Amino acid sequence: MRVTVVLLTLLLIGAALSAQTPKIGIGGFAGLSIPLAQDDQASGKEFGFRARIKLAFVTVEPNFTIAKWGQADPPEGVTAMPDGSKVTSFGIDALLGGAPGVPGFKPFFVIGGASYKVKNDDTQFDQSRLGFSAGLGFFFGLSPKFDLDVRGKGVVIPMDGGGSKKAISVTAGVAVNL
Repeated sequence: MRVTVVLLTLLLIGAALSAQTPKIGIGGFAGLSIPLAQDDQASGKEFGFRARIKLAFVTVEPNFTIAKWGQADPPEGVTAMPDGSKVTSFGIDALLGGAPGVPGFKPFFVIGGASYKVKNDDTQFDQSRLGFSAGLGFFFGLSPKFDLDVRGKGVVIPMDGGGSKKAISVTAGVAVNL
């Protein structure tokens, strides 16, 4: 009887440990970056890559993103506006909710931080700063190996001398769960 109890206990411990093994995935995404309260920028494109590590209560996503804002329409009396800025970032997001690798609809909250570089060759603006983001999204699991990922998040990048660059990011992508 003791041997049976010990074997069952070891089996349960092994099952619990294997259930906590991180799930790993990689993916790409693309979409729109919409600057907020910036008359010198227009909406532009955004794309990037992310890795995904599903832990017990949170999914962690290291990522690399490039956004290129568009040239704004000139106000009355101005003949030309500079090209939009290019924003690159290396960051990490934490997802609360969702379940990568599980078929079906799975909503989540996302919060993150990143090192952002905002550069505009026309205006000689070039600053690198830490910023943050937060938003909502959902996975739609096509199979245990593939997820569609749709999300929207607000991005805030504080700048020198006060003020900040703000944008709404709306992206969709595909992730492969390894």
